[in-house]
Amino acid sequence: MTYKNLEELRVALLQDTGLLMSTLGPRIIPGEGPEDASIMFVGEAGGKNECEQQRPFIGDAGRLLNDTLDKAGINREKTYITNVVKARPTTDGKNRAPSTKEVNRHKDWLMQEIRLIKPRVIVGLGRIACRLLLEDDKVVMSKSVGKIFTKHYTDAILIPAWHPSYILTYRQNLIENEIEIFREAKRLSS
Repeated sequence: MTYKNLEELRVALLQDTGLLMSTLGPRIIPGEGPEDASIMFVGEAGGKNECEQQRPFIGDAGRLLNDTLDKAGINREKTYITNVVKARPTTDGKNRAPSTKEVNRHKDWLMQEIRLIKPRVIVGLGRIACRLLLEDDKVVMSKSVGKIFTKHYTDAILIPAWHPSYILTYRQNLIENEIEIFREAKRLSS
């Protein structure tokens, strides 16, 4: 189905109970931001906080994302932020990476968001998002982060970046690199 605007898409998304599958959390997490956003940030899936509040990137990773956006001179309210999987992948109450089946079940919703927003730049946050956006299951983040890609399904420039939760958990020394990637995304979106 093709939607005329983000509100129509959001209503349909929230009504698609098939997205919740038995392996996903109990609530849909739609993207947020203006329909005319020039930059779109795409993560992999929401966590516990996101599921509870039905908003993307509002937990610890969201706080780091906000801080990184601020330092790069980007106003979060002027970007569109979403995830590949519109629910929380969870096992025994713990977050986990979405499965291929879950990504495939949700990817059409992301493609609809991209079609409606028509961003100039899409920043993929983490391996799951980057593999889907770049249409390559073998993407290696350490070789792709910060590089510029184009794809047939959008006029947007695609830029892989680290997922904020990866930085928080494993590599806090990458924060400055992430700020520079976001600054480049801002420059390219102008």
